[in-house]
Amino acid sequence: AGLDGQPIEALTTDLDPAAASTPEAIPNSKWKNILKHRFTKKSFKSRFEATVGKWVVKDDALRGEATDKRVGWRKYTVRPGFPKDSPSNLIWLKEKLTKELGGLRLRMEIEKQSDRVPKMVVTIQGEGETDGLSGWNLILHGREKDLRARLERYDNLVYQIAGVDLTKVERKDPDAPRELELVLVDGVLTVRFGGASVFDAVPLIEIPGRTRIGWSTYGPQVRIARVRLDRYRE
Repeated sequence: AGLDGQPIEALTTDLDPAAASTPEAIPNSKWKNILKHRFTKKSFKSRFEATVGKWVVKDDALRGEATDKRVGWRKYTVRPGFPKDSPSNLIWLKEKLTKELGGLRLRMEIEKQSDRVPKMVVTIQGEGETDGLSGWNLILHGREKDLRARLERYDNLVYQIAGVDLTKVERKDPDAPRELELVLVDGVLTVRFGGASVFDAVPLIEIPGRTRIGWSTYGPQVRIARVRLDRYRE
């Protein structure tokens, strides 16, 4: 508005993301499948690259078994008493799958672990090395009635949510794997977990030249049954 409180003609704003960038507004014809993998066999190295920890497939699910906190994490933290809380296992999709990805939709089926939310990190636009610091990091943690999430880059907190009550999300089979979905199109990120909205169309600044996608875990509790990656067709 102008000084008189009236709207300014021809003024536009980009504070609100375009409606076409939300997952509901994107037709299926705009997605091309890049990867569809179920962990029913022990072999997975042709499509995934483990850089830290010990990754194994057991009982039709992938899990990281290390608990030694050796993933590079929050290296530049200078705040006294601020915990690093380093993950112990890190794995990436092969570079050939993501090097020309652009817009993406990543879906992961994660087996339920009693009343806990999977404590894990998903990195997009990363380097593919031994840490996810250079990329955008989605951090999930909490309990069934208190799903918490953060978006960080390096040691900088960019977005966070106070909590989502997953018990209020209606599910046909409460013990079935829950899906974690990340959709990034035109610099707008939407995240859902188990049918609940985690982040709804938040803007992210693209990191030039960074295309790797991976995830970190803190121990064997997180079990991933299926991973699917789709590329957005311009």
